[in-house]
Amino acid sequence: MTVPAAKSFEIRTARPFLDEVLRPNLADVLQDPLSSRKAINCAQSAWHFHDWVWKQHETEVRTALGVQSPNNFVSLLLSRVSRNEAD
Repeated sequence: MTVPAAKSFEIRTARPFLDEVLRPNLADVLQDPLSSRKAINCAQSAWHFHDWVWKQHETEVRTALGVQSPNNFVSLLLSRVSRNEAD
Protein backbone atom coordinates (compact mmCIF):
# COMPACT_ATOMS: atom_id res chain seq x y z
CA MET A 1 0.00 0.00 0.00
CA THR A 2 1.49 3.33 -0.99
CA VAL A 3 1.30 6.09 1.58
CA PRO A 4 1.87 9.64 0.33
CA ALA A 5 3.38 12.25 2.61
CA ALA A 6 0.78 14.33 4.43
CA LYS A 7 2.52 17.69 4.02
CA SER A 8 5.53 18.32 1.86
CA PHE A 9 4.96 21.20 -0.51
CA GLU A 10 3.96 19.73 -3.88
CA ILE A 11 6.15 16.64 -3.51
CA ARG A 12 4.06 13.91 -1.93
CA THR A 13 5.59 10.61 -3.07
CA ALA A 14 8.98 9.09 -3.81
CA ARG A 15 8.62 9.42 -7.60
CA PRO A 16 8.33 13.23 -7.64
CA PHE A 17 11.16 13.42 -5.09
CA LEU A 18 13.29 11.37 -7.47
CA ASP A 19 12.26 13.32 -10.56
CA GLU A 20 12.13 16.84 -9.12
CA VAL A 21 14.89 16.78 -6.51
CA LEU A 22 17.36 13.93 -6.82
CA ARG A 23 17.74 13.74 -10.60
CA PRO A 24 18.20 17.52 -11.05
CA ASN A 25 20.76 17.53 -8.22
CA LEU A 26 22.61 14.64 -9.87
CA ALA A 27 22.56 16.45 -13.22
CA ASP A 28 23.95 19.58 -11.52
CA VAL A 29 26.85 17.72 -9.90
CA LEU A 30 27.66 15.83 -13.11
CA GLN A 31 27.79 19.14 -14.95
CA ASP A 32 29.98 20.76 -12.28
CA PRO A 33 31.68 17.97 -10.27
CA LEU A 34 33.96 20.33 -8.33
CA SER A 35 31.09 22.32 -6.81
CA SER A 36 30.82 21.50 -3.11
CA ARG A 37 27.31 22.95 -2.95
CA LYS A 38 26.08 20.78 -5.81
CA ALA A 39 27.80 17.67 -4.46
CA ILE A 40 26.37 18.16 -0.97
CA ASN A 41 22.85 18.79 -2.30
CA CYS A 42 23.08 15.65 -4.41
CA ALA A 43 24.41 13.54 -1.55
CA GLN A 44 21.72 14.76 0.85
CA SER A 45 18.97 14.14 -1.70
CA ALA A 46 20.29 10.66 -2.44
CA TRP A 47 20.49 9.82 1.25
CA HIS A 48 16.94 10.98 1.97
CA PHE A 49 15.47 9.13 -1.00
CA HIS A 50 15.40 5.90 1.01
CA ASP A 51 13.23 7.65 3.62
CA TRP A 52 10.68 8.46 0.94
CA VAL A 53 10.72 4.92 -0.43
CA TRP A 54 10.37 3.38 3.03
CA LYS A 55 7.55 5.70 4.08
CA GLN A 56 5.59 5.19 0.87
CA HIS A 57 6.26 1.48 0.28
CA GLU A 58 6.98 0.08 3.76
CA THR A 59 4.66 -2.91 3.40
CA GLU A 60 6.05 -3.89 0.00
CA VAL A 61 9.66 -3.39 1.10
CA ARG A 62 9.12 -5.52 4.20
CA THR A 63 7.60 -8.31 2.10
CA ALA A 64 9.85 -8.19 -0.96
CA LEU A 65 13.16 -7.60 0.80
CA GLY A 66 12.49 -9.17 4.17
CA VAL A 67 13.49 -6.11 6.17
CA GLN A 68 11.61 -5.18 9.32
CA SER A 69 12.68 -1.62 10.08
CA PRO A 70 14.02 1.51 8.42
CA ASN A 71 17.45 0.72 9.87
CA ASN A 72 17.37 -2.77 8.33
CA PHE A 73 16.43 -1.18 5.00
CA VAL A 74 19.40 1.21 5.20
CA SER A 75 21.73 -1.66 6.10
CA LEU A 76 20.50 -3.67 3.13
CA LEU A 77 20.96 -0.73 0.76
CA LEU A 78 24.46 0.00 2.06
CA SER A 79 25.48 -3.66 1.79
CA ARG A 80 24.33 -3.72 -1.83
CA VAL A 81 26.27 -0.55 -2.60
CA SER A 82 29.35 -2.05 -0.96
CA ARG A 83 28.96 -5.24 -2.99
CA ASN A 84 28.63 -3.24 -6.23
CA GLU A 85 31.77 -1.25 -5.39
CA ALA A 86 33.71 -4.49 -4.90
CA ASP A 87 32.74 -5.79 -8.37
